[in-house]
Amino acid sequence: MVAMNNKRQENIMKLYTINATWVRPNVTTLRVPYSHTVSNVLGDYGIDGFTLYEVDGYWMGVNEVSYKIEVALTDEQAKSILEVCEKLRALYDQDAVMLTYPDNSVEFIERGE
Repeated sequence: MVAMNNKRQENIMKLYTINATWVRPNVTTLRVPYSHTVSNVLGDYGIDGFTLYEVDGYWMGVNEVSYKIEVALTDEQAKSILEVCEKLRALYDQDAVMLTYPDNSVEFIERGE
């Protein structure tokens, strides 16, 4: 029983949520569906599964189509989550991407000055 519990603990993942948008008037080069872009970016980091929700987001008082991207990650995979957020932010020239950690704390991954 102890060995099974240890094995189960090794497989426990934590849920991270990324809030991002793909709608930017000055970004015209990316014409593939957003889900494919997300899948490719996550795949580059060895993350094979995710859930994508379309939501209404607001930034600086303006409504925009946004997406919640949920990923269940091992501790090892989670080491790359900030890079994933930055890559998604940069691809669509966003001011920021919001990352919610498993403890529900929030960080904005913002454009560097």
